[in-house]
Amino acid sequence: GTAHDAMIMPDGTKLNRGKGYNYKNFFLGFYMDADVLSTDINGNFGVHSNDDDYMKYYWERFELGDESMVISMAMIGDYDGNSNGPQGYSMKDSENRGDDFGIVATQLLDSPLATSEIDLDMDGFPDIYPGEPLKMTDWHWFDWYNRPGVITRESNTNCCAGGQGRPVAANKEEILFKVMSGDTVNLSDDEKAWFFHTPNPDTALDLELNPHFDSLEGLEKEDAFDDGLDSVLIMSCGPFDLNVGEEVPFSFSIIFGLNETDLINNARFAQIMYNSHYQGYTPPAKPIVTAIPDDEKVTILWTNNSELSKDVVTGYADFEGYKIYKSTDSGTNWGSIDKRIYDNNDIFVGWQPLAQFDLTASDDSSHCIYDSENCATGENRGRSISGVDPMQPWYSLGTDTGFEGIDTIVVIDGIEYNYYYVDTNVVNGMRYTYSVTAYDMGVEADFVINWV
Repeated sequence: GTAHDAMIMPDGTKLNRGKGYNYKNFFLGFYMDADVLSTDINGNFGVHSNDDDYMKYYWERFELGDESMVISMAMIGDYDGNSNGPQGYSMKDSENRGDDFGIVATQLLDSPLATSEIDLDMDGFPDIYPGEPLKMTDWHWFDWYNRPGVITRESNTNCCAGGQGRPVAANKEEILFKVMSGDTVNLSDDEKAWFFHTPNPDTALDLELNPHFDSLEGLEKEDAFDDGLDSVLIMSCGPFDLNVGEEVPFSFSIIFGLNETDLINNARFAQIMYNSHYQGYTPPAKPIVTAIPDDEKVTILWTNNSELSKDVVTGYADFEGYKIYKSTDSGTNWGSIDKRIYDNNDIFVGWQPLAQFDLTASDDSSHCIYDSENCATGENRGRSISGVDPMQPWYSLGTDTGFEGIDTIVVIDGIEYNYYYVDTNVVNGMRYTYSVTAYDMGVEADFVINWV
């Protein structure tokens, strides 16, 4: 990292004579204020609805291969799925009432490392261990009309603290830090009621309070909820120490989903992408291909190295089959117009293959998940992969043809070719271009990975 000069004061001197400070018990946080909905697809505010939104936090540890990962995010969505007309996802009862809108979250992908064990839910067992990213260690919600800096509760017709001629609470910054750090000492009755929430707000007993995570069970019992909740939340991580010249990671993403299940799957994938340095799904390795022309036929040969491939994201040995394409114009087109493939939005996305071969149902079922050659007990697919791709139904995953009848061993220039296909629809003297592509089993509707 690079250590810069200390803060220069108005008189030209440097803070602490330019030596800088070592900070103790440091916290980083997000102030999140999302309205569902704010505008329609055209940017019009006629659908704006902010007084029936809802909040949750989500924390999960899952394993992929040998790596343990943590999902840590805070979400805001519409309470009942009806946002001033448009119908969408409801956080109240998890019903998907329409497709006009979904749910949004801020996800911490990386953060400073913990230096001690941290018990997030106060059940007596650590959730975060030394050396792991802290991620979200505090989550608190408040109504926008009670936000830090407000002296007395505001409303649509009586706001806004900090605006022209409007006073601001002198301890605004102090309250923000208390919320970020879970500090409940020396709070007024209003501050305690606004920023720290128990399962039973009518009694608000200290023994029921988790000072670091507000209760979701008591949210609907709050007066602010009855008045029309304009959801705002702060998620933070800490404490950690930051010495002069030291740098710490702090990365986040904004995640969207059609519903909470979709949102969580997107968050898992975002974490996998981050941990793999933004490497996405990878196709099987390219086979080596050659062609042998003959009288009114061409024999295409290719290797089987694709079958040993693993996806770098999932860790799966997910090979499924081969597709052969043919072009008569050096690859500008790979078929006639009627062989074009269009997606559900009528966008041209590819070509139907000249021929396609995939694993049989039996070979699919016994195919090793993480190692294409050696399976541990139970580590195989256990099912057939065929038919349309569930996530991209305009593509075919094959019909369980198998490779019997196209398997061979031909050695040319020291390369061993394992499969062949004979194209007899050729005219002597014409130039043809062939491509053999290996494809995998695709991303299934359940995200393929068995989350632990």
